[in-house]
Amino acid sequence: VTLGFNLGWNDASKKMPRITETNGTSSISAVQTRYLLVFPLLINSHYHFELDNFIIRPYIGGAAGIYFTTYEKWIAEYLDSKRKISFGIRPEIGALIPITDNLGINLNFKYNYVFFKYNEFQNDLQYLEGNLGLFLGF
Repeated sequence: VTLGFNLGWNDASKKMPRITETNGTSSISAVQTRYLLVFPLLINSHYHFELDNFIIRPYIGGAAGIYFTTYEKWIAEYLDSKRKISFGIRPEIGALIPITDNLGINLNFKYNYVFFKYNEFQNDLQYLEGNLGLFLGF
């Protein structure tokens, strides 16, 4: 079992086709661009399965903590934005694949569930992450 913390940086953007929005008697027609920046600060824990005669070491894990979230929707030069600190959870599955005694590959998938609701995110913010990295063993 391991215990640690995780810092992250997730950045996404999407350019939408030209839209027309009406508010009362005024309208605007413009290209819409959306930005989402999420900075998680989490405490995590993992359980590593020790399987006999199997080089790859699978694991499961979970994390919980706060997500600093910034959402921006630009319609031409008009901005609709929201900044919020939200609680979130993140289950994880992965595998450690040794290359040498002290070096290996870490492959994992994490599902982030952030309690953030605003505009397009009416069912909270949810996203999947895939990671490929190196680990050092001592």
